[in-house]
Amino acid sequence: LDPIAPRGAATGAPDADHRGPPPDPHFLTHLGLHGLEQLEIPLVIHATLGTPLYLVGDRGSAKSRLLVSVYRALRLRTGNFNLAMSGQLEDLAGWPDARALGEGRWAWQAAPHVVWDKEALVFDELPRVAQQLQGKLFDILRDHSVMGTPIEGLQLISAAGNPPGPGSHPLDDALIGRFGLVARMPTVQDMDPEVQAAIIESVGESDAPLADVFHAVPPAHEAAGATLRGLIEDARAELHSTTAALGPAVTTYVHCISK
Repeated sequence: LDPIAPRGAATGAPDADHRGPPPDPHFLTHLGLHGLEQLEIPLVIHATLGTPLYLVGDRGSAKSRLLVSVYRALRLRTGNFNLAMSGQLEDLAGWPDARALGEGRWAWQAAPHVVWDKEALVFDELPRVAQQLQGKLFDILRDHSVMGTPIEGLQLISAAGNPPGPGSHPLDDALIGRFGLVARMPTVQDMDPEVQAAIIESVGESDAPLADVFHAVPPAHEAAGATLRGLIEDARAELHSTTAALGPAVTTYVHCISK
């Protein structure tokens, strides 16, 4: 499965257009994110399958901005939670509904800053999550539920964190195991000079908010979303044939490395 291959390119598909160059399949540059093309395949897989994604990178490398921007491009209602500031489940789910309890049923109170009614969740500062909260994330990541209550409409979950170091809690193997995709954020020092220059010249939506001149060309979320949705559609169309062709080899590979 190559989800970044442009629709109909080099496949002999009837809708392939050989009269000109293929359309640009990249979408992160539309969001003002430069030098991150290697993350586009993991992001497409994440959005195609719904597999939780953990993005690891240095401090200040725009990990959360990347994830939130991608979800915004997909027009998903997104909740962004800083786990360094969350010590208990109520910080994510809110409080039980007393009226429902009085009626003999369990429910959670509706609130704007909790996981309920969200279509995408971003958990920032994952390695700084308190030990007592780590285990409570299991059901959210794996089953899209909190204490057995489904989070209706939830599609995508991702997390961001720094490499091991001061201030980071060791992550439980079971917690890391809930993430089917782990990707490393590229470092700016390893990028080409022209990409470094583009990063230096870029201004985020939260940077210098009163200086309109810096925001004359805002991120093109609609263009990025259109490209990404096309890639997701193409990837899902190939899933059956890809699984049939590569499934036995993948099973053998997993069996060998798990011994």
